[in-house]
Amino acid sequence: MDIQKTVKRAKENDEDAIESLLNKFYPFILKQASKVYLSGYSMEDLIQIGYLSILKSIYKYDLNKNTNFVSYVTNAIRNNYYYLIRKQARNNEIISLNEEAPKSTNEIIELLEADIDIEEDILKLDEIDRLKQALNKISKEDRDFILYVFSKNRGALKEYSKEKGINYNTCKAKKKKLLKKLRDML
Repeated sequence: MDIQKTVKRAKENDEDAIESLLNKFYPFILKQASKVYLSGYSMEDLIQIGYLSILKSIYKYDLNKNTNFVSYVTNAIRNNYYYLIRKQARNNEIISLNEEAPKSTNEIIELLEADIDIEEDILKLDEIDRLKQALNKISKEDRDFILYVFSKNRGALKEYSKEKGINYNTCKAKKKKLLKKLRDML
């Protein structure tokens, strides 16, 4: 079908003709939209902007002039995307983290600070790994003793000595000896 006839029908508000033109230029819109990145705009937003460009082109196109509609509409789509890019570039400003936050008396950086210390967490995890490796190097009996004494709340050494029938002072000396051994391994 002749594109000029389709445009003429579209100018007369024929929905089928309008939809036909939108579908015809969809691949071009998709290609142009994929070349554009605008902060705050999704791909769907950019496609809708392309569709709006086609609709504006249909109503602004003068059938009496001897111009090609395809080149007219492709230039309109491209120019609208370029306009959006220029518009955003004008409004593009870098915000300092030391500026005062809106609706607050604090600086932005103060609002971003967290109580989490990643370095400290990593060091703790590393220390735990080294402790696990050291525990795996001692005998099962000694490992069970350490886990029993330190996994329980206070007074676990006394409970262990009663449960195993070992003198409390012997358990205390064993604990001291094993802790020294583990410290040396770390």
